[in-house]
Amino acid sequence: VVNPVSGGSCAAGQLCTVQWVDNGVAPTLTSIGVCTIGLYHGTQQLVQSLDPVNVASTVSLTFTPQANAGPNSGNYYVAFTSTSYKVNGTFAYVGFSPDFFLTGMTGSFNSPVAVLTSTRAVPASLSSAAVAATGNVPVSTLSHTATISVSSARSPTS
Repeated sequence: VVNPVSGGSCAAGQLCTVQWVDNGVAPTLTSIGVCTIGLYHGTQQLVQSLDPVNVASTVSLTFTPQANAGPNSGNYYVAFTSTSYKVNGTFAYVGFSPDFFLTGMTGSFNSPVAVLTSTRAVPASLSSAAVAATGNVPVSTLSHTATISVSSARSPTS
């Protein structure tokens, strides 16, 4: 994930864009494919479910942070969970954005909003087969270097 950058910010009620690029190291975006996505805080506390996306066929998503999802904080991040790629054949692959700030927030982590954290169905149009049939896999070129780290677990943050 190359945007938002570590320490960057988005505002409640305004569009926030998340962008990613394939670094060529396994697993590639083609392998990861369709992902469920969520806005999280701290140690994997889901505060807002986002629309699923096929990371192999697009390079960004835009969402609107809901003010009642939590308070102002610099420990928000977006997590991508593959619906098909398994780490060591066992655990779903999970990739994380860097931590970023959300401002204009009015909620509390002690009272999650059920409608914001409910599971979103993955549309059939996002399947890897649909990408293979069209051959439409966008390629991005960035003018800067990004360090991307991936793990199957996220460590606690303060």
